[in-house]
Amino acid sequence: MSSSSAILHQYIREQLSGNNDDKRSLIDRLFHEERRSDSGDLQMELDFYLARLDNVDPVLFPYMSLERRHQLDMDLRITELILNAQLQWEVEHQKKENIKTYMEHIARCRNFHRQLNQESSVLREWTPVAFLMRNVAYEFVQEMVRLPDVKSKDIIGFMSALNQKRLYWVWGSSFIKTALSVIPESFYNSQQAGNIVKVPDPYTGALSWGLYYFRFSINLFLLIKHTIKGDHLSAQEQSLTVGQRFRTQWAQRKFTLLNDSIWGTANLLCYFWLTGKTILGTAGDAVTVGLLIFDTIVAFWDHAEQQTQYYAQQHELEAQIENCKRSIEEEGENSKHRYHLASLEHSLAQLKKNWQFQKLALYNSMIYAVTLTAAFVVMTLPFLPIAATISFTLGVVGAVLCFALTLLNNAFKGGIELYKAQDAEKDIILQLGQFNKQWSATPKENLIERKFLYLEFKKGYAQTLYQQQVVHYQTAHLIRSIIIEALVPSIFLSCTLFLPFSISLAAMGAAIGLAIATNMLINKLLQPNEDIKKLPQVFDDAEFAKFEQEMKDQNFLKSAATPQEEHAKERRPIDYKKVHGFFNKQVVDKSRNSSRPSGNEREPLLDGSAPLDESTPGHS
Repeated sequence: MSSSSAILHQYIREQLSGNNDDKRSLIDRLFHEERRSDSGDLQMELDFYLARLDNVDPVLFPYMSLERRHQLDMDLRITELILNAQLQWEVEHQKKENIKTYMEHIARCRNFHRQLNQESSVLREWTPVAFLMRNVAYEFVQEMVRLPDVKSKDIIGFMSALNQKRLYWVWGSSFIKTALSVIPESFYNSQQAGNIVKVPDPYTGALSWGLYYFRFSINLFLLIKHTIKGDHLSAQEQSLTVGQRFRTQWAQRKFTLLNDSIWGTANLLCYFWLTGKTILGTAGDAVTVGLLIFDTIVAFWDHAEQQTQYYAQQHELEAQIENCKRSIEEEGENSKHRYHLASLEHSLAQLKKNWQFQKLALYNSMIYAVTLTAAFVVMTLPFLPIAATISFTLGVVGAVLCFALTLLNNAFKGGIELYKAQDAEKDIILQLGQFNKQWSATPKENLIERKFLYLEFKKGYAQTLYQQQVVHYQTAHLIRSIIIEALVPSIFLSCTLFLPFSISLAAMGAAIGLAIATNMLINKLLQPNEDIKKLPQVFDDAEFAKFEQEMKDQNFLKSAATPQEEHAKERRPIDYKKVHGFFNKQVVDKSRNSSRPSGNEREPLLDGSAPLDESTPGHS
């Protein structure tokens, strides 16, 4: 059976070819496939198109060429189609957390359609909402929207974050206890330090199984709720068999259910019974080693599944691209399928890029699982019949390795997010690098096209500034996190070893306060400003004229250069910051916040879009 993505793009090709006879059955197949496989490839494509939707700015509409309008029209319609399909699927499965967001995105798509032009000749008869939403009860959707913001997804996310902090303390406290075991008991307040480090143990121990069981119970309840037939199920869910409903839920939750049930049970045993320096404690260590091996197996299993899904999606998109190319060959270069082809090629490029980031995260998980298992085995080897000196050394080395690997794992995960932001900035800079060619190739008489390029360049530069802010923000948080996590053991040991009890508590409280203050300070000073990406709502002709002059001067200097200088200039990117003074953020903000003038100095952007007509002046 075809995947949801294949059915979706088959439907689009049918619409572009003017064949509307089978659209209802195609959509029925699409929903049936989503219910059957829960493959998530519609969600993957939705993420691609939502990212493009976020980049749409109506300010550019009046200056778009006919070709660009048709391409944007195609992207908006595909986005709305996928949103409605995913919305219906989630309503039928009573997944409430995304419904309000999807409805807001659908409203944005429709609003952009109205602003772009409702008389577009592209896909004029394509109105998927009328039949896509036929099974969605409007009152039910509104009830979902009115629900409180506290959702099971948010609760699970909070528990997962809390569990990550607990795991850090598990390895951090093991490192501290090992360090204290090296220090003589007569050294300052070593006994006091040993007593203080054990204070959180009962609470973190209870959390070790309580969090896992709580998260397990939520996911198990949701699995049972959507599996057992009853009045709480939607009509579409009730039409499926028990086995189909179970497989759908199991595909979503299997890794979490397996992990939480096994780790929760093992931690419960280690908390109440398998503890201490007796044979029971040794058995607890052996159980933990087994669980770490289980984590390693799950990490490799997850990588294999994600890789299989990626290759399937890649193959599907490549097949759709070939189908589009054949349609273009049959219908000629003016075929409407070329807009669909451009969207598919963008999706394929984005899929490959996202896989690179996802692959880094999966590799990190596998490496961390393997190395942590090995380090813990080294730390717990002393229960074997080996020499006392070797036993003590292995315990210290293992504890240090476990803590160091946890630090590296957390740092690498933060580094991946930073790498994503830097890559996004590079993509924008590469797009800006094509601007000079486009500007030079556009005749001066084509004023609308030149104004569009000017606004595109201005928007791209603003996005570059925003991505730079994101990079600085994430870098600051990453450095702060690494420093704090690395210094926690040394701060704890310094305070508890060399200071009296009351003063040591005050000092550690001050350190915690400083950590909170630095987090608030970074959020206050370096939080990325979303408004910087927005273009001003009025067009400044004076700035545009100055921009044209700056570009003319740069091109004149380039044309007057010697061949050697010409080659050197071609190798260097254009100095965008010197092209025009409006790139200064303060000027951008000033332009954005200024009121609409009454004179002829500025040309209003949003006084009505030009119709999508071949004869529109300046449209190529």
